[in-house]
Amino acid sequence: IDTLDFIKHLGLHYQARIQMHFFLPLAGTLLERQMPTFLSKPVMNTLEEFHKAAFCSDWWKEGIELSRKIIKIRDTHP
Repeated sequence: IDTLDFIKHLGLHYQARIQMHFFLPLAGTLLERQMPTFLSKPVMNTLEEFHKAAFCSDWWKEGIELSRKIIKIRDTHP
């Protein structure tokens, strides 16, 4: 939650817009076998509110879907 507070602070006080990302377990990296921790509904709701307030991007949504696809492919082709 500290990260969310910081994003809000930056948006309110400095008009900053944060580019939000979601973990992608990319092949060939040290973390390729790692599983992401998916966001809770309250966190996703907060990020959506931040996006509407122009505090952050909403790329994290696409990142979640890409991460799920990567895991599915990885797990069916070991």
